[in-house]
Order: sequence, then structure tokens, then C-alpha cells
Amino acid sequence: MTKVLKLMKEEKFKYKYSGVIMAYLFLVLFMVFIGMFDDSFFTGRNLSNVIYTAFPLVMVSFGQTICLLTHGIDISLGMILSLSNCVCIVLMKPDEPLGWVTGVAAALVTGMVCGLINGILIGRFRLAALIVTLSMSTVYGGIALYLLPMPGGSIHKGFAKFLRGKFYGIPVVFFLLLIVLVIVRAVLNQTPLGRKIRAVGGNYAAAYATGIDAVRTKIIAHMLAGLLSAVGGVFLAAYMYSGDPTIGSSYSLRAIASSIIGGAVFSGAVGDVLGTLAGVVILTLINNMLNLLGISSYFQFLLQGIIIIAALALGSLKNVNR
Repeated sequence: MTKVLKLMKEEKFKYKYSGVIMAYLFLVLFMVFIGMFDDSFFTGRNLSNVIYTAFPLVMVSFGQTICLLTHGIDISLGMILSLSNCVCIVLMKPDEPLGWVTGVAAALVTGMVCGLINGILIGRFRLAALIVTLSMSTVYGGIALYLLPMPGGSIHKGFAKFLRGKFYGIPVVFFLLLIVLVIVRAVLNQTPLGRKIRAVGGNYAAAYATGIDAVRTKIIAHMLAGLLSAVGGVFLAAYMYSGDPTIGSSYSLRAIASSIIGGAVFSGAVGDVLGTLAGVVILTLINNMLNLLGISSYFQFLLQGIIIIAALALGSLKNVNR
């Protein structure tokens, strides 16, 4: 009996974390490969650039992973990032000591409200997540363009200096990333909400039958995804010292690819933000490697597209094998 239980636990571990383990194995090998061809890869300056570039995508990808766990998807997260970015800039008061508070708070609330709207349409009205979020993506993008027709605006210099700063040579945003990772992973793996999210994604009808408020769970999941995307938008405002209504246009698909590379599946319930982080870093390092090697941006976009298609195909194969 003990051997059977041990075997079941091993099989469960392999099922849940095999994708995460493979993602990190590939990441380590890929980093060694890049380091062999370019001595500047492991320099502090380059690694800092990787962290700054990856952070907003990490936030959106964490949100996408949460949506995938519910057996859903959110194509609008990139535009939620753009809208939050614009709201942050428009309401920022650069000349006041605490002038950053209003802009940041409004941006985070904006992200949660957008997620709330998506969640209600998907959960309460039972509309297809892909269609809803694709449609709402254009709505959020339109509002962002209305608020900020062209890239521009001003950021609170103290706030930007803090997010762009370093602590003992390590970017502050790296510590912020770790904090968000620990919180999100704890919520998904060690709280009743996380268990409900996975239960709804695994079997909606069974979750409902056991007393789980599936509608409320989906709404909260999309609100968390919107909030995380807003965090990415706020960071980009500080990093660029301005706002851009189209900055998030490529983030949604890249976030899906990062989540799938990291072990999440389209059929729900399975996934870990720890693996998602590896997926983001892999995509970021590919672009970083091509930049270091002086490869044309045209080929970079081509390679990104191939990787995203491969990730989506991999996700489909995982669904078939479940």
C-alpha cells in the first residue's frame, strides 16, 4: 500500500512539474550556449537589461497563467497593460512629492476593473473567453488611445529612479519580481482560492457540484490577471519615462507562449508561475542573444513568431495527451 501511494505521489509530481523542470533545463542549457558565443552575455549590464526587459512580460504572463488555470484565456492583457500605462502617466503629478501615488493607484485599479469586466462577461454570462477578451482588447486599446493619442507624458522622477535603481548592484525590480512570484505562487498553491481556480479549470461542472462558486472564482482570476498586467504597465511608465498606448500590443501572445513553455496547458488546472518565469526568460534571452549578435530585427520578429507557434502547438499536444 505504501509503495502504491509513493508511486501515485511520484506520478502526480511528474504530471504537475514535468513541464516546469523541462523549461528550466532548457533555460540553463540555453544560457550556457549563449555564453559560449558571446562573452558579454554574463556581464552585469546585460543581465540587468534582461531583467528590465522581462519584468513587464513576467507580470502579464503570470496573469495569463492564472487565466489558463481556469481553462480560460485572456487576449486583452496586453491592452490592459497599455491602458494602465496611459492612466498612470495621465494622472501622474511629477512636481509633487507624492505625485506618483495617484497615477499608480489609478493604474492598478484600472487593471482590476478591466479584469472584472472580462470576468463578468466570461463567468456570469458564459461567453467564450477568447471572443470576449479579443473584443475587449480593442475597447481597452481605444480608451488608451483616447487618453494618450501619442506616446508622451511625464513620470515622477523619484518614483522612476526607485524602480530603475539598484540595491548592492542588483536591480530593485528583481526583488519586486521575486516578491510578486512568491505571493502569486502562494495564492495559487496554498490558499483556498488557488484550489478553487484549479478545480474550476479541471472540471467546471464538478467544481460547481461541490459548492464552489465557479462564476466568482473566474471573476477573481481575471481581476488578478488584470492587476498583474497593470503592474507591468506602471513599470513601463517608469522605465520609459513616458506612456505609450500601443506598448502592450505584442504582450498577450508572448504571455501565452511563455505560460505554455513553462508547463501550463490550455485545458486548465495544470501550470505553475515558476515555470512561466522560465518561459519568459527563455523568450527574452532569445531576443537578447539576437541583439548581441547583431541580427536584424526582421529576423527577430520571424523567430518570435515561430517560437509562439511552436509553443501553441506544444500546448495542443499536451491537451491531447491529458
